[in-house]
Amino acid sequence: MKLYIGIAKSEEWWNNEFTNNTWTSAVNSIENSIITEINQKYGSRTGFEGWYWPFEIYQNDQGYETYWASMLNSSISHITSISRS
Repeated sequence: MKLYIGIAKSEEWWNNEFTNNTWTSAVNSIENSIITEINQKYGSRTGFEGWYWPFEIYQNDQGYETYWASMLNSSISHITSISRS
């Protein structure tokens, strides 16, 4: 069995809070803490396969992809940095 672990989910996502930099910074901080802790405890286990980003993204004409990319890139950067250590 391969295990993917979801990181920080918030219903505030659906209120378009992802356009608020304070909110996204707080969520990224929580995500990064979760990622670090789980990686330290379980990252070397053979069943641990990776991470699941739970926020849904969708097509729109309001440029939301810029916000989503910023949030996702923050998580990816953190995962990459701890994977090398």
